[in-house]
Amino acid sequence: MTHGAALIGTIALLLALIWTNVSLAIADVLNIKSDAPKVYVKTSVVLSPQSRVTNKVNPISVLPWSMISPFIKNDIMIDAHQYALLPTLLGDNLGTPRFTNQDYVLAHNLPDANASYQVVRKVREVFDSKGNNLGLQISHLSNAEVSKILSDERQVVRLTLSTFEAKQGDKLKPQSKVKEHDLRLAPAQDQVGEVVQNINGNSLISMQDVVIVNLGENQVSPGTVFGIYQKGPDVISKAAPRYAKKSSLLDILASGERVEQPAFKVGELVVIQSFEEASYAWVIKTDTHLTGGEIIAKP
Repeated sequence: MTHGAALIGTIALLLALIWTNVSLAIADVLNIKSDAPKVYVKTSVVLSPQSRVTNKVNPISVLPWSMISPFIKNDIMIDAHQYALLPTLLGDNLGTPRFTNQDYVLAHNLPDANASYQVVRKVREVFDSKGNNLGLQISHLSNAEVSKILSDERQVVRLTLSTFEAKQGDKLKPQSKVKEHDLRLAPAQDQVGEVVQNINGNSLISMQDVVIVNLGENQVSPGTVFGIYQKGPDVISKAAPRYAKKSSLLDILASGERVEQPAFKVGELVVIQSFEEASYAWVIKTDTHLTGGEIIAKP
């Protein structure tokens, strides 16, 4: 090997070493060496407290006619004496005991041959917890129109729009015009009454049931809203307290102190139709099952 060739090899080796050192330095600066620890920066977000505003739903101020019309059109209450005076269905020419839509039936003593009638039937006699007679609950079975006048006391009627079969002895009530309108709600003031019973006779009452209350048309009007209040039985306070029974003579004469429990609000109802001695009301809210006898008062 010549002296020149040896010199070139030495220069090349020096350049290679210099380049290696420079590369290592750059790698250290950039932190890209494979065995070097990596530093990660974690992003953090600081949340400051913020208020959330939720608009409270306004209370219902109107009860739509569509929700209450079935109860107003199909069932009413009437005084027992007035019911007894209503004209009666006697029978048909085929001798059948029951009648339905488009049947012709002999009627007795209609007051107005030009009027339209409803065929109605007594469902039950209604009393409140104090024994006051609130009237008869009657059910609307069908409509009737006068087809032929036989005499002042005898007329033939044709049944229309039957929802239930009529039978001999059912009554004919002049059809009254019902004003169809939504009920505008207003709270009760100083009226106090009680829930008497479910209009369908069930022993339990729940939300959206229609009930009878012992306040008549002189005390309330449709749209009046009441709170429903429930209280437990009285307690006879002795060494061993026990609940008093309303009809027990022993409890009435008991020597211990009789403690009356407070009433707690358990729901609300709104009057939808009023009669002479009672009203129908729709239960719009309840926290528990009702059984009748609950107090109704200012909501």
